[in-house]
Parts: sequence; C-alpha cells; structure tokens
Amino acid sequence: MLDIQIMKVSQKSSITLYGFSGKFTAKQGQGVALAELLTHAAEAMANVESCHLYVVSHDVQNPDIVCVFEAWDSKEAHDSALTIPAAKEIIAKARPLIDGKPEGQVLQIRGGHGLQDFFKKSI
Repeated sequence: MLDIQIMKVSQKSSITLYGFSGKFTAKQGQGVALAELLTHAAEAMANVESCHLYVVSHDVQNPDIVCVFEAWDSKEAHDSALTIPAAKEIIAKARPLIDGKPEGQVLQIRGGHGLQDFFKKSI
C-alpha cells in the first residue's frame, strides 16, 4: 500500500520546494544564545505562508555548532523573508555571536515526512 502511494505522488507531482540547510559556528560558549535567536526566527517564519519548515538544532558533540533546515515555496520567498523587520533584527543580533562565515547548502526538496500536507495540496 505504501509503495502505491509513493508512486502516485511521484507520478502526479513534479512540485518541489526550495530547501536550505545551514550551519553556524558560534563563538565559544554562544551556541545556546545563537540557537535561541534562530528559534525566534523560526517563530517569526511561522506567520509566513511560503515557509513550510524552519528547524533549529545543535550538534550533539559541539553545542556551539547550530544548524537550521528550511523549506520554502521558492528561493524568492526565502530571500523575501529575510527583509521582514523581525528577520532583520534577529540577523543583526546573531551576527556578533557567529564565528566565521556560515556554511550552507541549497536543496531541492521532493517530499518527505512532515511536508505531506504541502504535497497533498500540490497534487
């Protein structure tokens, strides 16, 4: 039954989401503070219809490494959200906590658990 459902989704939908996976290294001892700020960003994005997922996490072996995983309708929607006043404020507060340049990877999200409501609407 599950295989049939997966086939139906893949055959009917070529819809994808813009994904971003980011990694921030906080200055020593600032990982918790950085994660809290990014969690506030996640809360602000909950009001943005084009944001489907914004997850903040810590590396279990180094709490000063903070990761985010985001799913958006498009790159343009993601970029537009960075101009929201709340996002600008959080970015300004987060920058001094970050050590070095953040790393990131752009992804094309095809589906998965947690996004099934989005993909059901798109079929």
